[in-house]
Amino acid sequence: MTGKTIRLRRLSHEGLYVLIPLDHGVSVGPIQGLENVTQLMKDIDAGGATGVILHKGLVKNYAAAAIDAGLLLHVSSSTDKASDPNDKRLVATAQDAVRMGCDGVSAHTNLGSKTEERQFEDFGRLTTEAGALGLPTLSMMYPRGPTIKDPYEERTVAHAARLAEELGADLVKTVYTGDPKTFRNVTSSVTIPVLVAGGAKAETDRDVLELVHGAMRGGAAGVSIGRNVFQHRSPRRMTAAIARIVLEGASAADALKTLKEVKARP
Repeated sequence: MTGKTIRLRRLSHEGLYVLIPLDHGVSVGPIQGLENVTQLMKDIDAGGATGVILHKGLVKNYAAAAIDAGLLLHVSSSTDKASDPNDKRLVATAQDAVRMGCDGVSAHTNLGSKTEERQFEDFGRLTTEAGALGLPTLSMMYPRGPTIKDPYEERTVAHAARLAEELGADLVKTVYTGDPKTFRNVTSSVTIPVLVAGGAKAETDRDVLELVHGAMRGGAAGVSIGRNVFQHRSPRRMTAAIARIVLEGASAADALKTLKEVKARP
């Protein structure tokens, strides 16, 4: 059994993933929901998250939380105040992840950005270094930049997913195309697990859960959802609702009941 296999098992439940990225403090600064990251991780762990994604400065909070969910170190960044927010730069290494006891690394790259060539070069180097250490790599691969007319078009999203696999990723997170049929064309274009992003804060809980359910019907292996969990009135309950869909095959309607069933224990 390889190191990657062992670590991927720590990040998943029988090959299914409920990952909660908490890297938004770098990209947008202090944001509602991330005031107490240690307690937040305890809440989402109690809700059934299989893993969390953090920048290196917050790994100490993961240690303090003492949770069961796995840990991915996010190694790339940019801010919304940059001249080009789509220009992602590496800020940590696979060696950092090993030293900190992480189960893998995560990096964001943008297909169609002005600097995609350098981003892909960096990502290819990262997967080589991580692979040599037995670390899995999650690619957050988005169609995003001046050459992208429709970031949700199925062939474009499929290109993003395939690109991640071809460059050595073990998992890929990308956008949902909007319906299970077109998303199936994305997931069938690769052999690695495809996770769906949650995107901006949704208007309703139902919107979030229907996205998750649709993605799973389209062949997704899980989700990587941040704001729609940590900005929810109860991150634990929303995590539990998402986990019911991903890990148990529940419908969006049944998952909505989860939000009500555990209301007494927020």
